[in-house]
Amino acid sequence: MKRNRLKITMESRIHGDVYVRFGGERLETYRPKGRQGALRLACGAGKTLIMCTAAYEMKRLGLANKPMIIGLKANVFDIADTFRKAYPNAKILYPGKNDFSKQNRQRIFNDIKNNDWDCIILTHEQFGMIPQALEIQEAILQKEKDSVEENLEVLRMQGADISRAMLKGLEKRKQTLEAKLQDIQDSIAERKDDAVDFKMMGIDHLFVDESHQFKNLMFNTRHDRVSGLGNPDGSQRALNMLFAIRTIQERSGKDLGATFLSGTTISNSLTELYLLFKYLRPQALEKQGINSFDAWAAVFAKKSTDYEFSITNEIIQKERFRTFIKVPELASFYAEICDFRTAKDIGIDRPEKNEILHNIPPTPEQEEFIGKLMEFAKNGDATLLGRAPLSESEEKAKMLIATDYARKRFYKFISFR
Repeated sequence: MKRNRLKITMESRIHGDVYVRFGGERLETYRPKGRQGALRLACGAGKTLIMCTAAYEMKRLGLANKPMIIGLKANVFDIADTFRKAYPNAKILYPGKNDFSKQNRQRIFNDIKNNDWDCIILTHEQFGMIPQALEIQEAILQKEKDSVEENLEVLRMQGADISRAMLKGLEKRKQTLEAKLQDIQDSIAERKDDAVDFKMMGIDHLFVDESHQFKNLMFNTRHDRVSGLGNPDGSQRALNMLFAIRTIQERSGKDLGATFLSGTTISNSLTELYLLFKYLRPQALEKQGINSFDAWAAVFAKKSTDYEFSITNEIIQKERFRTFIKVPELASFYAEICDFRTAKDIGIDRPEKNEILHNIPPTPEQEEFIGKLMEFAKNGDATLLGRAPLSESEEKAKMLIATDYARKRFYKFISFR
């Protein structure tokens, strides 16, 4: 403080009066912040502090008016605690579990809407309880339905070259979207004036901690025979996230307003990279003429067929997207939204990992179990595993059940009877 007083005294003599504004921040050493978009950070790289710092500084600089941070239920207390320690004078809303009970929910929604918060901190589950703007939902689902109808038209033009399963799947998807659209239109007609939704709350930047929890977003494709693409129907959790991000992007008119933070932004399938762009760069995709996964894959990925071992240990042919093409362009597009930091980049001191692989042969009981498991995977006879016959819904998840049994039985083997 003495140095500040000297600075004011000297500058006032030379330049006249100088007024210095102190924001009340504590002195901390912050790590470099990622740009808007997605942050891929190693464990211990300061992800929590980056979120808190970015949210407060965006508010202070006028880049955002009401930022929101959402995280896992197990982590949000630490996020709120870190925010308070870094910015003791910040006006933070960190609701408790009871605040989102059915009787209190409308009150907390109005509290978010009517107050000038420096930041709102919620769990993923609490965020999922916030109603999304019906007009945004209608526009997004209508766009998805138009894409499905376009795919259906292309398939029907191909005639005998298409599979009935592919056609039936798209027709069912169209019916599902039509039903959802009808429900939304009915809700718009019956809407009450006092209902508060996400758009009314005025949230203009969303920080999503552990964003891979929202990776299962819906997408449309005609590549029904290609393995490894994931579930095109997606999850309601991911769809709600898309509604919220589109609400913010519609307000700004730009591909801004959301920051994803995760150590595993892409983990299981090629579609996750496309869906990251779908969330965060819709206008950029539109400028490139990309309005679906198939259009994106036609530009950046290449299909091939190769031999693989099936879950029943048989050699089969599998068609997958195995190769990226136009890698420099794709890498540049990805770099526009992603800031990647490993522990080595940041200087976190970690011991070297020493891996030793031990090959343990199966016991006779385990070999017998493997044989039964392979038969179950082929014919779905659940009695081989000592359980009741599969229901209709379980039949669709037969391979998942087989994988689950294999994992559990090899942790602690229990004989089937």
